[in-house]
Amino acid sequence: MKIIVRRIRKEDIPKLVKFNTSVYPERNKIEESISYRFLNNPFSRQLDSYIAHLEDDSIIGQILLMPSQFKYNGEIKYATWGMDYIVYEEYRGSIAGAQLCKKAIKENLHFGIGLSDVSLKMHLIFNEKNIGQMTKYIKVFNILSFATLVTKRFRTINYTFPEQIKVGGAYFNRVNKPEEIKSDNGYWYGNGMLEFSRNNDFLKWRFFYYPEKYIVYTMQNDSDKQNSIYFVLRNVVWRNLNCFLLVDYRFNSNSDFKLILKAIAKLSRLNNVSATITGSSLGSLDRLLKKNLYFPYGNKMDILTNFNEYYCINNLTKNVMVTFADSDCDHYFGNKKW
Repeated sequence: MKIIVRRIRKEDIPKLVKFNTSVYPERNKIEESISYRFLNNPFSRQLDSYIAHLEDDSIIGQILLMPSQFKYNGEIKYATWGMDYIVYEEYRGSIAGAQLCKKAIKENLHFGIGLSDVSLKMHLIFNEKNIGQMTKYIKVFNILSFATLVTKRFRTINYTFPEQIKVGGAYFNRVNKPEEIKSDNGYWYGNGMLEFSRNNDFLKWRFFYYPEKYIVYTMQNDSDKQNSIYFVLRNVVWRNLNCFLLVDYRFNSNSDFKLILKAIAKLSRLNNVSATITGSSLGSLDRLLKKNLYFPYGNKMDILTNFNEYYCINNLTKNVMVTFADSDCDHYFGNKKW
């Protein structure tokens, strides 16, 4: 049968939900997840994702593209994050996979992170370039709890998140609405850094859409001119262990990031979590994390793009700011793909 590859339309969503249910049976609330990531996304201008289907309209493959926005050298651009690129096994020798990838890259400013080996090769074939990597880090706070990996006993935690945390001479206050986070139109860093938006609409959608899913703190700052120093935590179960996932952060200097790590350590010990996990795409942060006894683990997550202006100039420096809050990095944390 003839295979057709095209951009999805709203009327395709019920079939898209059914397709995702069949290829990702371990996931739940798929319809809600699709609605959240694509229809309710504040950067959404159209449905950017693509499907491959047969003449009877049955979907056999997809590449989902989540809208985003980034700033580079003073210019703000619309882009998409690629995710959930998959084709039914019986059609993987067909044109479906190649055509999905080709269309996504040709028709959109595209970024991808943590691609599978097959997906990575496909994107490189279509001239995308690797502009950096995000390294995953873990810091152990309760070594005895790792015994649950052997006993399989899971312990329940009643989490405590105080309204204020004191770290040295600094104070971090819990945030209940995105307006409490100040930024320069959603960006913290200057020329030479490629940074994805953290404007008010993004913060509201990403961290306050689901009540209590994310815990947000900002550091007290007497200056009205400086951007907020903030971090975002989420409690997760990773390999049968209660952990914190440091999902996102922004700061104005490396000393600010040190204070963030100290505040997280205080919360980790207060809640007796097994470990805290995070990611870093910057060499300066890698060094700070290691000094604070965070250890790299797992495979590094390659960051790819077809944004020529960046990798033609900066292919050696690779100054790209990415956290777990970009793409869908933390949405399915704990699944076997991690």
